[in-house]
Amino acid sequence: MAALTTTGQPGLRGWRPFGAFVIVVVLVLATVYEASLALGVFSIGKLPGEGAPGAGLAAAVGSLAMLAGLVVAASSVKRPEAIARTVRLLLALAAAGFVVSAYFTPDPYFAPNLRRYSEGGAVPAYWMLLLSGAAVAVAVLSSIRPNEGMLTTAVVLLACMITLFFMGTGH
Repeated sequence: MAALTTTGQPGLRGWRPFGAFVIVVVLVLATVYEASLALGVFSIGKLPGEGAPGAGLAAAVGSLAMLAGLVVAASSVKRPEAIARTVRLLLALAAAGFVVSAYFTPDPYFAPNLRRYSEGGAVPAYWMLLLSGAAVAVAVLSSIRPNEGMLTTAVVLLACMITLFFMGTGH
C-alpha cells in the first residue's frame, strides 16, 4: 500500500529519510574500501587494466549512491527537515570522502605499477582541495540554512560525480 502524502494522494513521502541514511552508509562503506585500497590493504592486478578485487563494484555502487543522493538532496530542497539533520550534514561529506579516497588509489591502467590517480592524472590536487572545502562548507550551511544546504549539497554531489568520472581520464 502506498503511503499517503499530506494532500491525501498516494506517494512515496517516507522514502527520503531512510533513502538518505542508506546513501550515507553506502558512501561511507565505499570510502572505507577505497581508503583501504589507497593504503595498500588490497593490491591491484599484475596486468595493465587489472584492478583490485571489488574495485569496479565499489566505484559503481559509490557512483550510484552519489546519483541517488543528488536526487534526494534536490527533492528535499523545499522540505529538508524530512531528512535527519545528521544525515543532511553527512551527505556531501561522505560523497567527497569517497572521491578523495578514490583519488589516492592506484590507477589500474598502469598496473602492476602503483601509480595513483593523484600522480599526474586529469584532476589536479587543488581541485580535490576545493571539492573537500566545498563539502565542509555545505555541511555547515546545511546546519544553518537547511533549504540552501540541500540545494548546494546537490551541486557538490554533481561535482563529485563529474570529478570521479574525469579521474580515470588523462592517461
